[in-house]
Amino acid sequence: MAKFKGSQCTVDCGGHRAGFRYANSGGSLPSRYSPSFNNGMKIAQGTFETPKAKKKRLAANVKRRAKKQNLIKKANKPATPVMAGLIAGLIVSTISKEAKKEVTNL
Repeated sequence: MAKFKGSQCTVDCGGHRAGFRYANSGGSLPSRYSPSFNNGMKIAQGTFETPKAKKKRLAANVKRRAKKQNLIKKANKPATPVMAGLIAGLIVSTISKEAKKEVTNL
């Protein structure tokens, strides 16, 4: 199969060429009937993305979102029993120290 400046053509690249010429002559309205024409326009405008590059970009977005979700889950995770025990121990210890100070200050 033929390619037009990196974009895969279905038959003879006529749609790509027409879209490319149209965009270079100042046209900016995409066709709702011809993806090939639209790809030719994107190539002329410098916004064309090959399917492989698009797939790679979308996979990176999915990975980034998953990483962000994992960070949110970790942040919202309740304290482990060990941490809860340590925190409770610190609270009890500070309360008992304050109680001892009050008793000695009398």
